Amino acid sequence: MDLEAEYDNRARVPEHPEIFARWHRDAEAYRQTPGAQIGLSYGPSPRQTIGTVNTSEFFLTATISAAFIFQLGFAAFTLQTLGLLIGGLLAAPLGGVLAKRVPARALMAMVGTLLTLTSIWSIYHALSK
Repeated sequence: MDLEAEYDNRARVPEHPEIFARWHRDAEAYRQTPGAQIGLSYGPSPRQTIGTVNTSEFFLTATISAAFIFQLGFAAFTLQTLGLLIGGLLAAPLGGVLAKRVPARALMAMVGTLLTLTSIWSIYHALSK
């Protein structure tokens, strides 16, 4: 199979130069209209970042749990392990609800404060030994 040919979407749409030219003309016309909003950020917002992190953490946790059970068996589960699992199950939906309902500025302030406090706590414990 020729992957270059299979994934060459422009070859599948022969009129793509006209489409690109139309998009360019429309964008330029919009930029010239009074009150046009230009320079809007389309990058990761706090909600996108939190959602992506939560999704990746889910898959990471599932993989680590499978490896943990495979290597150590169910006998390695202790009360502390169970507590971590239950805490994670309760915290994940809460994070999703907060990301959906809390305004972006407040959400970033909360995340920044939490990271700062946990870092200060870790530094304090590292230096106190």
